[in-house]
Amino acid sequence: NAHMLKTNTSGVCGVGWHTGKNKWQARITINHKNIHLGYFDNIQEAVCVRKEAEKKYGGFSKRHGKEKRYPPSKLLAFHEKMLNSRRVKNISKKLIKKSTTKVKKSTKKVKKITVKRLQKTYNYDPVSGTIEKKKATRFEKTPTKRQILFALLKDRFPDRNEILLFKNGNKNDYAFDNLIFTSLDKMNLQLSMKNHVPTETNPYPGVSFMKSKGKWRARIGKAGKNQKYLGLFDTKEAAITARKKAEQ
Repeated sequence: NAHMLKTNTSGVCGVGWHTGKNKWQARITINHKNIHLGYFDNIQEAVCVRKEAEKKYGGFSKRHGKEKRYPPSKLLAFHEKMLNSRRVKNISKKLIKKSTTKVKKSTKKVKKITVKRLQKTYNYDPVSGTIEKKKATRFEKTPTKRQILFALLKDRFPDRNEILLFKNGNKNDYAFDNLIFTSLDKMNLQLSMKNHVPTETNPYPGVSFMKSKGKWRARIGKAGKNQKYLGLFDTKEAAITARKKAEQ
């Protein structure tokens, strides 16, 4: 049989407080096997059941070590202490439930970001560039100033390709005269126009002469999947005009 643990607080072998159940647990070990005797609200009931099990399985073994003989007053005091701790746990559980219910109620007021809701929530002064909140609305995510400006000025959300630039380079100056609404494709076109060196077979960006077909080819966009084929033309001027139309 197993000896009594040093951490035993009840003073009786095989009787201890089960924190998960918030009750007294009685058990006995016979031939290295634990036998569960039950859970009890009262410590005296658990002790009685343990004593009966000792008689049933051959009595109390000396290998348990010295058994602590606590008087009934100490056992009752310890029992009340455990009951008080259980009451504290129950109160804390109730408080946790209340806090979770409050969080659930607050999450119902959270709204999705839409163009109409942004228009109702924010005001924009085009002269000073200030963006003020006129209505208290909780969104799932805080909307960016780019989203707010596109919703108020363009009546839509910006695409992934669209960006917002500032003429004076100050990113905090949102005055309407300082804003430039553009896209990455337009910026790439402008860079290609600046860096392009005209030649006989490539007089304009995206326009080149095909020797195999003896015609002028016009394209737009980056080389690869994003490139758009505009067609073949007999003259260089026709290919350039088609390219310029596509740029607009």
